[in-house]
Amino acid sequence: MKWIICFCESKNIGLWKLFTKYRYGFSHVYAVRYEPELDLWQKVEITTNGFDFKTLKGEKATELVLNMHLGGECIEIEVKDKPIYIPRLFYCVSFIKHLCNVRKFWIWTPYQLYCELRRLNGKVIFEANDLLEQSNG
Repeated sequence: MKWIICFCESKNIGLWKLFTKYRYGFSHVYAVRYEPELDLWQKVEITTNGFDFKTLKGEKATELVLNMHLGGECIEIEVKDKPIYIPRLFYCVSFIKHLCNVRKFWIWTPYQLYCELRRLNGKVIFEANDLLEQSNG
């Protein structure tokens, strides 16, 4: 199953700011998946407000893809193994690690997860600088 893992900047609260302030654009992570048979997008994420599961089509899907493109870095990754439950803290990174079957307990921040997904042959599909380069070119 293919997932698009999206890294972006967010308004963090509490101690989490200390872990993410040195990597702008990597303070939050969520996952998106496209279902071509149904022509719809699925977005899954966890925030301080809880779980957010959305199924989007039409204009809402177009808005999601635009936000993915403008919001930061996105990596497409093929998840081959079924995730297994390993007790861990519950926040955006641990949720995506579980979804992508990343079992390394020392990966705590979105940027560390980004590096690990790149190491696992994740393909960068949107980069934060893409739109800036296109508008300046």
